[in-house]
Amino acid sequence: MSYPVKQTEPLDDEIAEVWSRDIADPRERSIHGVEALRHRESSNWPWRVGVWVMEHVRDVPLEGELRRRIAEALRAVPDVVEVIEEDREVWAVRSVPEGQELVVAVAAVLDALDAELRAYLASR
Repeated sequence: MSYPVKQTEPLDDEIAEVWSRDIADPRERSIHGVEALRHRESSNWPWRVGVWVMEHVRDVPLEGELRRRIAEALRAVPDVVEVIEEDREVWAVRSVPEGQELVVAVAAVLDALDAELRAYLASR
């Protein structure tokens, strides 16, 4: 899968930047959707990265594999200092990279696991 990553205007004054994959089809977006938000407030954790499919993936071993690979991909982005899971489908990132880099890193994980994700969601 190859979806372009684009920057969009934030809908909230507290958000400085929004980067996401440009996916028109809602079904594809539910599998491959990734969004990175940078908060305006100076913070040790300025970036939040949301991974839409994580709302639905709740069984091992796929859930564990996705969580591990997403965290590894984010840590591999240059200038990322630390990554933590903030919520079921959101990772907080302490870093100074571009949001685009964060989205591209996670997108690669989702694209690599496309067949597994589709099979899992089809079985639900």
